[in-house]
Amino acid sequence: MRVGLFGGTFDPPHLGHLAVCRAARDQLGLDHLEVVPCGHPPHRSAPQADDHHRLTMLRLTLEGEAKLAVSSREIEREGPSFTIHTLGELADAYPGAALFLVLGGDSYDDLPSWHRHEQIEALAHLAVIARPGAEGLAALREGDRSRVSRPDQPLPETGRAVIPVEMEPCPYSASEIRRQLARGLSPEGLVPAVLDYIHRHALYVPERSSSGMNPSPPDLLSVIQQTLATRKAENVVTLDLRGRCSFADHFVICHGSSERQVKSLAEEVQHAVRKQLGRKARAEGFQRAEWILLDFGDVIVHIFSESARDFFRLESLWQDAPRLDA
Repeated sequence: MRVGLFGGTFDPPHLGHLAVCRAARDQLGLDHLEVVPCGHPPHRSAPQADDHHRLTMLRLTLEGEAKLAVSSREIEREGPSFTIHTLGELADAYPGAALFLVLGGDSYDDLPSWHRHEQIEALAHLAVIARPGAEGLAALREGDRSRVSRPDQPLPETGRAVIPVEMEPCPYSASEIRRQLARGLSPEGLVPAVLDYIHRHALYVPERSSSGMNPSPPDLLSVIQQTLATRKAENVVTLDLRGRCSFADHFVICHGSSERQVKSLAEEVQHAVRKQLGRKARAEGFQRAEWILLDFGDVIVHIFSESARDFFRLESLWQDAPRLDA
């Protein structure tokens, strides 16, 4: 028996999530794919919609799909939602089954930072959804090349395989869907029953003030751009990667005039986002301060020294992406 696990915040669930489930189920030959909304995500901010709303929307999205089942096990479990605990429960529920953990390319890259990741990789085969634009195995970590197996190949007798799952690029983003809903729009990418449910329950709509007017809550991208401008970051460029990249909606790129300013810019952005939005970033590069990366999920900030920016030329790698004015 083959059993898969696909987790996420599903805030809200959209057609991209459905496409991942179908691709994993069909290409891996899964007998059962458990789709699990996380209750208390340890790596990102809490979902906007309440747990029961996310469960209901996910069930509406997957309704009628064979071998796909929505589970509330992580929502019902106390404490942080750790994947290793969920895999352990599946192993107990389906003794002897081959377990598959379905991951997007960005989650796969972050896996070494997950709680007890070595045990995760010992317990389950990794089914990695290729990012849009990735060629073949380019999205895989170098150390995993020897573990690569095609979906149609037999599973290894010992160890766990890393299996690329092919999927057409998907333009939908939960964060962009939330932004459009907050503006009163009806975004694409939701099954009709979910869009109707969102409207009926007024989900993702800013709360009204006592005057009856809708306040404009600070947007993550705006907070970052304003902070960099206030702190005199040089040549700030914002790239719109929606529909071009699966692991972020926007890149914000800038540089500082000194190592001290590079560190200061990164610290100020972290402080502003944490204070105004309650969100934390995964940060890299503070030690050398040549290239500091702040990963907020849907927005990734790259703060360079001037020489490092000239050397890496990150903007040229995404030269077809639209640039947004701050």
